[in-house]
Amino acid sequence: MFTHITKAAVPPAHQAAGTLSTDNITREFSSIHKYFENQALRSPHTTALITEDQSLTYDELDARANQLAANLEQTAIGPGSTVAIFLPRSIDAVVALLACLKSGAAQLPISMNYPISFIEFILDDAKPNLILTGDEVAFDSSIDTLRVDRLAFHAPRDLPTSTDWPGDAPAWILYTSGSTGRPKAVKGLHHGIIQRCESLWALQPFLEHEVAIQNTALTVVDSHWEIWGPLSKGIPVVLLDDDINQDPRRLVKSLRKFKVTRICLVPSLLRSMLTTADDLGLELPHLKQWIVSGEPLSSDLVRLFYQSFPDAILRNQYGLTETSADITSFDTSLLNSYSMKTEFVPIGSPFPGVDAHILDENLMPVADGVEGELFIAGDCVVDGYLNRPDLSAERFLTNTFFAAGGSLLSTGDLAYRLENGDIFVSGRADRQVKVRGYRVELDGLESLIASHVDVISVAAISYRDTKGHTILITYVQTHQDADITQEAIREFCADNLPKYMIPHKIFFLDDMPRTPSGKINRKALPAVPNTAIEIVDRHDLSITKDTLRRIWCRLLDLPDVDSADPFFQAGGDSLMLIAMLSEVRTLFRCDIPLQRFVLEPTIENICRLLNDTEAAVTQSTSFIDIDEIQAELSEKKTSTPFHETPLSVAQSSIYLHEQFAVEGNPYGITISAVLSGKLNLEALEAAVTYVVKTDPILSARIFMTADGPQQRIHDNPSICFDVIRARRISDNNKERYIKKQITQVASMRLDLKQSPPLYMRVLKIADKEAVLIIQVHHLICDGQSMRVFVQRLSEAYTISATSKPWPAKEPDLRFPAYCRWENQLFGSDCIPYGTADTPTRSQRAVAAALEYWGKTLPDLDKAVALKSDMPEGAHSMSVSGREVVVEIDKDTVNAQLKRIPLSGVTPFHLFFASYSSALYQTLGYSDQAIGFVTGLRPDEHGDALGCYVTALPCFIDIGDDTTNSALLTKVGDTLWGALAHGRIPFEVVLNHLRAKGQAMNFRGFQTVVSFDDLATRFLQLRGVHAEPLSFHSGFSKFPLSFNTEVTDTGFVFSFEYRTALYREETINRLAQTFLHELFSFSVDS
Repeated sequence: MFTHITKAAVPPAHQAAGTLSTDNITREFSSIHKYFENQALRSPHTTALITEDQSLTYDELDARANQLAANLEQTAIGPGSTVAIFLPRSIDAVVALLACLKSGAAQLPISMNYPISFIEFILDDAKPNLILTGDEVAFDSSIDTLRVDRLAFHAPRDLPTSTDWPGDAPAWILYTSGSTGRPKAVKGLHHGIIQRCESLWALQPFLEHEVAIQNTALTVVDSHWEIWGPLSKGIPVVLLDDDINQDPRRLVKSLRKFKVTRICLVPSLLRSMLTTADDLGLELPHLKQWIVSGEPLSSDLVRLFYQSFPDAILRNQYGLTETSADITSFDTSLLNSYSMKTEFVPIGSPFPGVDAHILDENLMPVADGVEGELFIAGDCVVDGYLNRPDLSAERFLTNTFFAAGGSLLSTGDLAYRLENGDIFVSGRADRQVKVRGYRVELDGLESLIASHVDVISVAAISYRDTKGHTILITYVQTHQDADITQEAIREFCADNLPKYMIPHKIFFLDDMPRTPSGKINRKALPAVPNTAIEIVDRHDLSITKDTLRRIWCRLLDLPDVDSADPFFQAGGDSLMLIAMLSEVRTLFRCDIPLQRFVLEPTIENICRLLNDTEAAVTQSTSFIDIDEIQAELSEKKTSTPFHETPLSVAQSSIYLHEQFAVEGNPYGITISAVLSGKLNLEALEAAVTYVVKTDPILSARIFMTADGPQQRIHDNPSICFDVIRARRISDNNKERYIKKQITQVASMRLDLKQSPPLYMRVLKIADKEAVLIIQVHHLICDGQSMRVFVQRLSEAYTISATSKPWPAKEPDLRFPAYCRWENQLFGSDCIPYGTADTPTRSQRAVAAALEYWGKTLPDLDKAVALKSDMPEGAHSMSVSGREVVVEIDKDTVNAQLKRIPLSGVTPFHLFFASYSSALYQTLGYSDQAIGFVTGLRPDEHGDALGCYVTALPCFIDIGDDTTNSALLTKVGDTLWGALAHGRIPFEVVLNHLRAKGQAMNFRGFQTVVSFDDLATRFLQLRGVHAEPLSFHSGFSKFPLSFNTEVTDTGFVFSFEYRTALYREETINRLAQTFLHELFSFSVDS
């Protein structure tokens, strides 16, 4: 039977601009099992399925499926029935799937890894007539089960011929997550599978002797074409155990073993595979066809792929469960011919039989290049949702574009069409946000709260606070007689939602603003008050636990946190960890050992450590005496102000090194951001002026005296604030122009003898588009101070833009007081540390730190030099540099941490060990002396501007026989030891050693590691959206450095190097080796 499906001869006139259509192709059968049966007749003895320990021919597979289908028919299973399949990926599972197709029953795969509650929900919602399983499972007794593994498959091929079911007959049911918090069941049809397989055969045909793999889970829609696409063309399919598919190393071994020629996977798994094997192309020479789908594909991953597989093809495809799998394809080998300005890859053009429409909010087609929502029509579109007519009506519209009618699927994705017809997906039309790496559907949050008996309606929104965290806000309208509180709403959410979905702020409204059509008018919702997160009161905790909980909540911007919640899973990172322990130290006057806390990073553990006074908690070992600093500050406030202050140890080192930097601007810290919205330039300039006035260190000048360099604070500070109006810049030149301006500011060396250490430039591109560029000299600012400055600027801008009076504030002189105190402690005329009759606590702490370093440090003069590509560059005075940047999301890092068998490993710990291993693998650096940047600021100076940093040494010996666990232990011991016992300016340690004739030839670290926040993610200007801009200044302070920046969604790793020493290909190899090592720490090798 042949069926030819055609479109209407004359499409509507408005179709042309926003619609992408292709012709359907002729169809031999209307259900996929008939194609398989035809192939089984042609090649009965050819291998069809392959597992680790057995294989099955076409004839054997067809016979087993026929027998199981006959068994199903005997139990009245047929068209209109639903059969649940509770089996792992296996030959039995494929037999069960094929038997369902033959019988006409809809197959319902259920993962064996689903929670019991989810399985029970599926069974209750779908009400299958039978469950096919391979184990004794205690299901609902009202549902019959059949053990597939107990069937005796011996019947010959004399069973009745199967039926070619109509294309619009139900074929499968798959459950996906729903926006209401309730999973939704998608009802797929036979012609959806046919359409996907026919596109595969026509556009990506199989060659002789190919081997395919069924890689996705059976509960994922792609499994249909992964199985039946190759089997219907005589190509064997490899079935691997689920645990192999989830382990990149084992997966690569199996792909090599079975000589697999094509695979479908998600981009994140592809990245893991590429970074797991040294040269994946050599490992998998037969694997020529790669398909990625399910996640956005970045262009950097495409480049990484072709470095390993120059002769293979990587296709980026797009599809949904509601479209019966992929419906578009893009050959990424063509990417070089695109002038793409985005980091992601197009999804390509539609498959035959698929109509893609890009429509505006009125469902009218948009012009090329204009963003709209992507709608899909054709045989690929499923038959809606099971038992959800309301949701089906919302997502599956009547197709008015063709006379033949059918459904028009709203994908919820925003897209635009490129000039050549390819589609680019640019985002989501629905309201999904990420909260600490977790995806949250705001509609689902609204739906849950709206189900409360006292609630009339709910509006949920999100915004990013000054810390860069995504904050969930809900506006709730209740019944007039309802007596409900914010606590009650939170408790209701906590009982029904994951913790990360509980709203941070809840506001009650008498009336919900609505549009004329009756929809909630979110633009008319009251402005979010710029207040701190309201922390929930808890009466079930001890005073100590509640105090610690409140510290965590303030740092993490959470209304509540459980005392058993791990710090990193609650949203913390290594920087927040240090801040949290500093607060604990200040409040309880005790040090919590880092090493012991990270073994179990919970409030419960802190309480135990606080009580373990002998073994775990000691009086603070910090050399900083805040009482002495406060006394210095109070004395100067009542006598003479800090007009002149000596430089701190860190400042003196930076000042000295800058004098030898004959070119460039290596000690300027430059940040930039694109500002979208109505920027008030006068308010911004007033805000900067206020911040400089209240933070006098921003007006400091540096001058030389007989006693060395000093910093002088001006009574009448001036600011450097430039505005450049460039509104006539064309779109083609805008990106180049902005980059040139940023480079110009970053290259501008601030002469602190004559000018202030702060410079700001605003590029006014359009009425609602600007670029903010800020440079602050490193002498005045460190990484944490940049974040503080951006936060203060944001707060001041809000005050200025709303015409509120400036709050009275004393000038912040904490950093000058620290510099003066530190100079007295470490000055040449001070009593040697710990030798005075009555040494101060600071002197005792310094003496203990020097004793620690005296026992810990090897002979620095014998430290092995870090190899470079161009040794002659070591004599160059050039600081010209470049960087290689890679990014990883927090979800990936957290998942990797969970796979590491050792406890107490933090993200920074893991990154440092990975970098150490990469240095050895790439540059042969075995006896490593790595500097790591850390802060020396007192806990009470956490929000002060200034330069409080130093670089402490981390000595690691590494060789071919060093295991992953041994390396992690070495790094941990060195890092924690230095932070706990040796946290003083390293320049002081060197001077102490040199006074004894040691370390005379040590000239500083050749490679340095740092860990910072991305300061611009804290830029929150009222009415303006700030998007951080990435760039490199063109200079490198160190020969080679590795910097980690924390963003809202992940980590950015920068490998900065001096071009006089290293070639780009070497640092690229170092970066890729770092990623490889990062993902190898789950295996002890």
